[in-house]
Amino acid sequence: MSEKTRLQELTMKLPSHIDLFICSASFEARCMSVASVLAASSIDEALIFSDPEISGPQGRANAQTLLSTFNDRAKLIEVRLRESIDVADKMIGALSNIGTLKTVVVDVTTFTHESLLIFFCVARMLYSDDLRMVGVYNGAADYSLGLERAEKWLTKGVLEIRSILGFAGESQPTQSQHLILLAGFELERAERIIDAYEPALLSIGLGAALESIGPNHHDVNKWFHGKLTERYAASVKNFAFAPDDLVRTKEAILSQSRAHRGFNTVVAPMNTKISTLGAALAALEDPTIQICYAVPEQYNREGYSSPSDEAYVFEIPLN
Repeated sequence: MSEKTRLQELTMKLPSHIDLFICSASFEARCMSVASVLAASSIDEALIFSDPEISGPQGRANAQTLLSTFNDRAKLIEVRLRESIDVADKMIGALSNIGTLKTVVVDVTTFTHESLLIFFCVARMLYSDDLRMVGVYNGAADYSLGLERAEKWLTKGVLEIRSILGFAGESQPTQSQHLILLAGFELERAERIIDAYEPALLSIGLGAALESIGPNHHDVNKWFHGKLTERYAASVKNFAFAPDDLVRTKEAILSQSRAHRGFNTVVAPMNTKISTLGAALAALEDPTIQICYAVPEQYNREGYSSPSDEAYVFEIPLN
């Protein structure tokens, strides 16, 4: 379960001492929202992951701001987000060089869905059972700034659709595909995933209104969900999930999968990073589930999002 709090009160919801803080620097101002309210003196070490090519000049500037926030306690790890093996290798190298840890705080806000799930796999591989990992997520006040609902976009184009490292699933060649898609704001990427898998059964999840990050987000999300449902109406099963709760999202995915047995199940998490971790938990409980990702060709760097003054705090179970 996650707890919603104001950013200015975030430190009261986190451990008083943090052995390791982990975040991702990007072109979004949101990448600095959580770090800006933390006390650097309460953190022993910080790891900042960044792809300088994708994040561009603004992302590189944000990475330097994050480095200065933690002074000599921070290390910048450059990764190539379009190359998942590089992401995994760099994460393993960075996390393996850190001593014994008891408390880790991860700002999941601006990790890509794929890099976040790769990190989750690496953390499960390297960290002991008694480590406490706390996630923090700064929800956006708005997305695709300045554009009307029908014109909003976060990314354009798709370079590749692939299964995520550590979440390849266990498919049976004699079974048809059941694609479970957690709908967000990206119509083109969702359509490309659906068309690539050509599922015999398509389940499209809509974030429940009361569990939405914000009422305006739910309205936009509902519109995009409706467009997808309209296009693929013949094979669509609709269901609800909780964008603000990874455990309830896990349960919603597993329920949808178990209600339609006899298929190879693929999950495409395209909503909040909290719900993306819920997809990971579902795949851990049912290892037949595959999780996929559509690699974007272009990001809306100029108007991707604006930060809100709130954050969600939640435990990330590694076992």
